[in-house]
Amino acid sequence: MAQFDVHRLTNGRQLVLDCQSDLHDEFATRFVVPLVPLNASPPRAGRLHPLFRVQGDGYVMATQGATALRRTELGPVIANLAEHRLTIVGALDLLITGV
Repeated sequence: MAQFDVHRLTNGRQLVLDCQSDLHDEFATRFVVPLVPLNASPPRAGRLHPLFRVQGDGYVMATQGATALRRTELGPVIANLAEHRLTIVGALDLLITGV
């Protein structure tokens, strides 16, 4: 599994963004953030909720919903957002440190 891969969960349609470093690939869990369809997203809070395109559709990174999921809950990779690394890490940093 690779950092910033987008997975569809095995139990449905929900997308998640894998934010865990590849250095910790030995764990049975991955640190992920939900990606919410733009049309179903609550109002965005600037840098905390960046907007990304995945397979042509808009998705909001619901940073406050970050959680750990078992690797077995992650379905196939459908995209990779590594090119947005600074934006993703910035959103996580804002959630954790407030800066």
